[in-house]
Amino acid sequence: MRMKIGKFHVGLVVAIVCLALLASSFLLPWWTIERKEKSPVQYPVVYSNSTHDFKLLGVSTVHVHTIVTFGDPEEWTSETSYSDIEGSELNFHFTVLVIMMAMAAVLIVLFVVLHVMAAKRAGLRTIALILGFAVIFLALGSAAYLHANVPSAVGDSRSSVETALDTPLPDIQTFADSDLNETHTRSITTTWGPSIGWYSAFVVCVIMLFAIWFTESRPKTEEEPEEEPED
Repeated sequence: MRMKIGKFHVGLVVAIVCLALLASSFLLPWWTIERKEKSPVQYPVVYSNSTHDFKLLGVSTVHVHTIVTFGDPEEWTSETSYSDIEGSELNFHFTVLVIMMAMAAVLIVLFVVLHVMAAKRAGLRTIALILGFAVIFLALGSAAYLHANVPSAVGDSRSSVETALDTPLPDIQTFADSDLNETHTRSITTTWGPSIGWYSAFVVCVIMLFAIWFTESRPKTEEEPEEEPED
């Protein structure tokens, strides 16, 4: 007997895709600080660019230094990573984010498992539906938590963050903004704001909504007999 594939099965696949995206968010940057420095105006021109990606499991930094002379430019790159930043509240905030996203991942697994088990127990469908919306709540909550806490934590612990990242920073108290510092010898532009991991939280919400919608088109279970047509 061939199994009929319908919206319900598509919904389970969509939920698995949502789980994969959520798992990848642990490796993606959620918030980024980028610093570009140019000095001096005359030759040789020195460019120093640094990108600091704040991920759920730590911070990674890439420094790119370029010297432009009358010949070919010379460029060298250095990369570092940090599991935590001492003396900053960032460690606590990102631990909270990890817990929230880990809980969302577990709930997605339960969402799929309960829907599969609900083939014979219709009551599990309601629980699965609640878990699906809980995933959306956690994903949105993670994005909101980052927006509310992480930028101010960087600003309040600027000296500790500067020491760890080995980069001077302006006073950061907003979620996304930029700062320009110009003198007669150099120009420094610093920008900060959300990155791909933060946006992926909203994508998780959209995908999970589709998973809920499709799985609500599930076939009848043994506990839900077809209604008999009225005479």
